[in-house]
Amino acid sequence: MPKMSISSRVLKKGFKAFTASMGGRFSYDRSAQEVFHDDLRKAAEWIDTFPLSPDFRGKRVLEVGCGYGALCVRALQGGAAEVLGVEIDEGAAEAAKKMVDRQFPELVSRASFAAYSELNGIDKRFDVILSQNAFEHYREPEEVLENMVAILKPGGCIYAGFGPLWNSPYGSHLGWVNPLPWAQLWAGDLLLKEHNRLRPHDPKADWSSLCLNRACLKRYEDMLKGLKGCEIIALKHNPTIKRRAPLVYYCLEPLRSVAVLKEYLTASLFVTIRKGTDAGGARLS
Repeated sequence: MPKMSISSRVLKKGFKAFTASMGGRFSYDRSAQEVFHDDLRKAAEWIDTFPLSPDFRGKRVLEVGCGYGALCVRALQGGAAEVLGVEIDEGAAEAAKKMVDRQFPELVSRASFAAYSELNGIDKRFDVILSQNAFEHYREPEEVLENMVAILKPGGCIYAGFGPLWNSPYGSHLGWVNPLPWAQLWAGDLLLKEHNRLRPHDPKADWSSLCLNRACLKRYEDMLKGLKGCEIIALKHNPTIKRRAPLVYYCLEPLRSVAVLKEYLTASLFVTIRKGTDAGGARLS
């Protein structure tokens, strides 16, 4: 038998440690209700991460990629006049509707849910559009952002916060399989193989089926620079790290100033975009 390389041994060790400590279980195996209540907590943290938190009072709000609707609930609790949550298909949207109906019946009259494909037929414009941890999953993020801008009212704002980005330490979104950083770049095939071993009840996965677009930081920055009729009023790199691990954040920031390292040390982006009637190309702050 050929000898296993050092990197392979280290990666296998990480897999073994995970399996022993976690039993090979992934958090998505929890019940939908547990996920929903965990998402409620995360939604509140996500809102507070923006330099200027969204003002929902009296606003018509759209969330693109609403999951079970936790962020929609937070917007309604913040005083939104109405909220529309959209998901990839009708079944996912219906699951979100049932969850909110069951958990927050007092908010049902102001909440609605639809499949993403139905947005073109909605004759409304929105004051606030939200996108939580979703842009790294869109195959064509530029197209999704353009669609958001198209249905945003003049003067309205888009709040998008997402990560981890593909080239960041845990950009594979498979840290539950292996805790070693950048594994998707140096052992991607082995990472997928172990994922499939730990979840034999799921269809065999590849990066596409895991809904990761593998977009680099520069692609997102170019996407924002290319916007027309909008202004970038806030753009923060790694704000989630700053909140959760401030020491790590302040150690990383000087390294991010090195061009070759910026791509691999930027884990998340939080951007606020305002639509204007006469604004030129979007400007990065």
